[in-house]
Amino acid sequence: MKTISLFILLLASTIGVFSQTINRGPYLQSNLPTSVILMWRTTTATDSKVMIGTHPDSVTRIYSLGGSRTDHQIKLTGLNPYTKYYYIVGNSSTNFFSADSIHSFVTAPYRDWETDRKSTRLNSSH
Repeated sequence: MKTISLFILLLASTIGVFSQTINRGPYLQSNLPTSVILMWRTTTATDSKVMIGTHPDSVTRIYSLGGSRTDHQIKLTGLNPYTKYYYIVGNSSTNFFSADSIHSFVTAPYRDWETDRKSTRLNSSH
């Protein structure tokens, strides 16, 4: 009886892991030249994982965040300005939620704010 109960408990927990779906997103926040915040919401609490790359066939760079949550938010750092990245989201214990649908974004172009500010001061002195 204990073996059957343990098997049912293990099966139920496994089904819960694989039945997780995204019910909002993924979407971007704070798109900067070298970083972006990626957010999404799942139906069940889980940890967070994102894989990115500059080609849809090579999304190998991993960002992860432990702890269970339904509202996921990961800051992707170390990116190149004005570059297209492809990504998929998921968690550490399952295949990615959107493995059949790779998403993409383009980082913001680099802008030299200090040079722009000096240029504005010089131009406004006329």
